[in-house]
Amino acid sequence: MAVRNSLVKSEERKTFSNYLMQDAVKRKINETIGGEGGKRFITSILSAVSTNPSLQECDNGSIIAAAFLGEALKLSPSPQLRTIFYGSF
Repeated sequence: MAVRNSLVKSEERKTFSNYLMQDAVKRKINETIGGEGGKRFITSILSAVSTNPSLQECDNGSIIAAAFLGEALKLSPSPQLRTIFYGSF
């Protein structure tokens, strides 16, 4: 029989999609990008993270920060474009 200690908190990491659905995160994205661009931004980064196990290990805030930088440079985080330009890794 396993012993469980209810005093020890097991810190579960939120999935990236759950992180994106937080009101504060959505508000920041809409303030920065807004409208249809915000929806495209969320869809693109969610697709990139969900298809890349290495990105899934990264800090959620770091992913958003990098995606904002890419957006400012007019770069798409699309995993399909990465394959086209750099080949499969």
